[in-house]
Amino acid sequence: MKSGWLDIELRSELTTGTGDTLNGLVDIDIAHVHGLPVIPAKRLKGALLEVGKELVDWGLLKARDLYAVFGKAGLDVSSPLQIHDAHLYQLPDGSSTQVVEHVPELLRQLRESEWQEQEVLEAFTDLHTRTAIDEQDGSAKEGNLRTVRAVNKGIVLRSYVELDEEVNSEVLENTLQMCVKGLRHLGLASTRGSGEVRCKLTKFSYPKEELVQSGTAVMKELGDGRVELPFHLELEQPLVIAGRKGLADRSEEWIPGSTLLGVFAELYIREYQCGQQAHEDERFSRIFLRGGVSFGYALPLVGGRVFAPSAAMWQQQKNANDGFDLMRGSEPSDTVLRNLDGMVHMALPTSHTEQTKPTLYKYKVRKQVRMHHARASNRAIGRALGEKQPTDAQKQGVPLQQDSANRGQLFQYEAIEAGQRFYGVLQGRREDVQLLVDLAAKYRNRLRMGRSRTAEYGNVHFVPRHDFCPVLLSGEPAREPSAFVALSFVTPMLLLDESGRPDPAPRWLQKQMTDKLRCDVQVKAAQLRYTTLSGYNAKWRLPKPQNAALDAGTTLIVKLTPPIAAEKLESMFWGWDTGEGNGQVRAIPLAEEQLQQAQSFTLSAVKLEESQPVEKASAHPLLIWLAKRRQDKLWVLEQQAAGVECAERTVSIFADDFKSLGLTKIQQMRLWAEAIASTDNDSQSSYETLRKQVEEIKQSQTNQACLKLIQPCENKSSVFIQSYLRALELKARGRK
Repeated sequence: MKSGWLDIELRSELTTGTGDTLNGLVDIDIAHVHGLPVIPAKRLKGALLEVGKELVDWGLLKARDLYAVFGKAGLDVSSPLQIHDAHLYQLPDGSSTQVVEHVPELLRQLRESEWQEQEVLEAFTDLHTRTAIDEQDGSAKEGNLRTVRAVNKGIVLRSYVELDEEVNSEVLENTLQMCVKGLRHLGLASTRGSGEVRCKLTKFSYPKEELVQSGTAVMKELGDGRVELPFHLELEQPLVIAGRKGLADRSEEWIPGSTLLGVFAELYIREYQCGQQAHEDERFSRIFLRGGVSFGYALPLVGGRVFAPSAAMWQQQKNANDGFDLMRGSEPSDTVLRNLDGMVHMALPTSHTEQTKPTLYKYKVRKQVRMHHARASNRAIGRALGEKQPTDAQKQGVPLQQDSANRGQLFQYEAIEAGQRFYGVLQGRREDVQLLVDLAAKYRNRLRMGRSRTAEYGNVHFVPRHDFCPVLLSGEPAREPSAFVALSFVTPMLLLDESGRPDPAPRWLQKQMTDKLRCDVQVKAAQLRYTTLSGYNAKWRLPKPQNAALDAGTTLIVKLTPPIAAEKLESMFWGWDTGEGNGQVRAIPLAEEQLQQAQSFTLSAVKLEESQPVEKASAHPLLIWLAKRRQDKLWVLEQQAAGVECAERTVSIFADDFKSLGLTKIQQMRLWAEAIASTDNDSQSSYETLRKQVEEIKQSQTNQACLKLIQPCENKSSVFIQSYLRALELKARGRK
């Protein structure tokens, strides 16, 4: 893999619209991250592709080279090109901080500071108003006035670009370079002077951190030759994980094991060049097709706690921040309870605290919605068409696209926001798990998963760990045998009946546990949740069968004879399709005397900022620049207010001299002051220069009156002088 930088210099104002508005004040807002302007990667890739298509039409590029770089719709492999969002890199000349480095650290400091998004945004953008003209009478159309935000010209934004393909890499690089050189316009209103850019792509090279030493991962022995390896997934870009009903549904709160399985299978096929015959490779078949390795779901990790779907027997008290654990007894008769949804983690009280009740922490995975569009196949249209032919397209004689696939479309993705961490485990034979760790290391432990992996989404950092984090419930699993155990499903569980058909009935789990543990298993209580497991087979390009299953959060209270340790129950995945992470449970031992009265707990919300403590770093140079800019802005406002106040006093003191001067002379002095300020940076000399120009007025009476009026401006700043004269001008306009 090779990488480089794409620098985008704004030669005019740029508007990368997102479809968002600002409370009716801004009709078209731009893409930004906490106030810092960005150019979304999908916009960049689409714009570069459009340039490439034009070069193909002109005979300057070959179509096969263009699609070898950018990919083509309908192929079963993604393109070798990956483009990241373009972030702020260089400010216009003359600023105190010209190059903006360490953008992730800057974003972290911005989120933790008191800076508001709009205040940061105003430092790099301006608002413009536009309207539409009525073709009949040439006047502005009613209801068409709109306010558009645009990034100021002179700013340079930078995008990180990666190219995976090694075969014909020189041809691919040259093709991409030509597309970059031909990119001259971006964003909205490009035909009206906005969005003019100049782009530069640095020469591709191998990243310094390309080779990662994997070593021997620290794994936990599970017995029977199986080991367990914990890992973290750190999101470097937003991640699009389709919900239960596909992309139209909301994104999941976790990263399913099937997604991880597919990513590692792709790495294996690429590394060992298996191609379409991968299923004939015995090792590939064992690891990925027969469940030789169980890819556990990656669950949200915040502050050392791993959050999982709430156990069905944890109920919340209505209209209160309290709840009850019904695993340990029956429901209180005088309390109204309701289901508790979402991702949770229960922290048990420790001996050194005064707290007597457990605390159930709730966490909401941070998500974001981004809007995108695919243009119509007819490039003369330049946008996505709706169900009906637009009026302007009809007038231009543009033919209606009959095929819906060629009409383009508007769509949106709900994605898991970047910067969050997830925790999961791999279970399998030591040599198989070690193979996966080595595969990830060869690709710098950077995985690409989810939707739209070639632009804007899907970059994930895979970090093998040696420390195990408690899932759903604080504390390590109990090693002492227990007769009563509550099984809370961390992930969905697929159960099959005797004929191999899906049947989400607890008796099939009961039978499997009896056979594996060689003990008598009795289900004493059950709170069931149901779901449907499905997916997509990339090889055959067909959806997988939909199978009814028990959903995460299902809770079973079982009696084991003889007693079994909870740790042993958690050391294996139950049910079927365990290779995709299904069947992970948290076993909670229960004492028989506790099964009488429900235990109460306290609910508490947790935020992402409460994750790992971060050492306080020195302020980022851009924050220092923003703070200085804020001070300068306040100083200007103070000088303007002082100038207006001084003008009020001057008019009353020199009333006769003010009346003797006409509006034209006062306006002329204001224009002189503005011209002086534009050419002379020394505020102290502004008054002297202005006084010398006033002294050149030939009429002595006018000369003396003007000198008296500007006398209060002595030793004042140019901002004060301009505000002072502007206030006098407005007063002269208002007198009759």
